[in-house]
Amino acid sequence: RSNMRICNNGLLEVFDGSSWGTVCDDGFEQVDADVACRHMGYSGAVRFYTLANSPLAPEPILLDDMACTGSENDFFDCGSRGLGVHNCGHGEDIGLECQGAPASAECDAEPTPAPATTTLQQARSNMRICNNGLLEVFDGSSWGTVCDDGFEQVDADVACRHMGYSGAVRFYTLANSPLAPEPILLDDMACTGSENDFFDCGSRGLGVHNCGHGEDIGLECQGAPASAECDAEPTPAPATTTLQQ
Repeated sequence: RSNMRICNNGLLEVFDGSSWGTVCDDGFEQVDADVACRHMGYSGAVRFYTLANSPLAPEPILLDDMACTGSENDFFDCGSRGLGVHNCGHGEDIGLECQGAPASAECDAEPTPAPATTTLQQARSNMRICNNGLLEVFDGSSWGTVCDDGFEQVDADVACRHMGYSGAVRFYTLANSPLAPEPILLDDMACTGSENDFFDCGSRGLGVHNCGHGEDIGLECQGAPASAECDAEPTPAPATTTLQQ
């Protein structure tokens, strides 16, 4: 999968939609390593370790306090502090070796291009508004909804800025969400207002929630076109020539 890679002496990196970043070793265990390797198409992890001298210190730290259960095949379905939320330094970056993986190689630090799509009404391809205002986010394999627990104006404004608009006109709960079969991907959003990327806000972690689809968030952004029916098919993963996985 193109949103995770191993490079630079085993450094584990994840892609947040705009840049590559590292994973902190706080709470990182064998189960997290196994899920990370399965995410990249391998059967499990040979070993994981802390890279005290991480070669890509200028990159952001994107994940901390990973809490995989072992049932996940997608690393982003595991619990965490949320994308970009951490209390780590790069001396705590995780290194990883997967079963059957080729030797890690130097990785290009340039962001992978965002996936192309014809169904989005917004500027970024990992978030959209559709189906009577339903706010949806993309986790790398499927679209899903955002729960209204703790969702406030500041979260709505950051979501709209993420999509290229100046802010939110309003947000509301869609009690009769039209896409109930989709997963609920975000809950307990905790934006500070300084973020331009919604995935930099605090949350329970991708796929971790205690909600039903009667709590899905609807959103209207300043200057956005009328929402339209959205294709439920996953957007293809971004193409890349720099990954070893």
